[in-house]
Amino acid sequence: MPATSGRGHTHRAASEDEASEAAALATLHVIARLWRDDVRTDSGCTIQWAPSPERDPAPEVEHHFMTATVFTIGYEARDASGLISDLAAAGVAVLVDVRELPLSRRRGFSKTALRAAVEDAGMAYVHERAVGNPKPFRDAWKAGDTATGAAGYVAHLHNGSKANVDALARRVAEGGVCLMCVENDPSECHRSLLVDALRERLDGLQVEHL
Repeated sequence: MPATSGRGHTHRAASEDEASEAAALATLHVIARLWRDDVRTDSGCTIQWAPSPERDPAPEVEHHFMTATVFTIGYEARDASGLISDLAAAGVAVLVDVRELPLSRRRGFSKTALRAAVEDAGMAYVHERAVGNPKPFRDAWKAGDTATGAAGYVAHLHNGSKANVDALARRVAEGGVCLMCVENDPSECHRSLLVDALRERLDGLQVEHL
């Protein structure tokens, strides 16, 4: 039986490698007809991939949470029992306290007492300090410089508290959430600006001030 030279084996292996590379490159060229981007093969050939006329690019999708209703309430014209009654009548499931500091000289409105009363009524209580109005902006608002106070609070929501607003929007989308602060008139309270931030995340958000 004649001997087979090592050179013959090498030549066959090289031919098979070239054939495999040619097949792979041909496949890449076919794919590149539909999608072109910068891709460089081992042989130095560059193929550009991007949407071609033969295939429409995928449409951009805006990510918004589902439409929902959010309630807001201020307690300055209520006592604690009246607040609880109004929340229950509206079907509120979660009271979100949006005061930066959940303290009050009025009986029943500091965090511990309010939480107990709300939970005794079958609702949940959550204090969201991150969406409260920081003191410098709160003080400007109280002094009558509402423009400075509002601008500072809006910047606060878009910077350090953005993730908290996103999380709050997801909870509001589930329904039954009420935002609570001091002022009875929402236009005089930072919670109206918080509602605007929620509207940016929830298409068609409905708002009911209790």
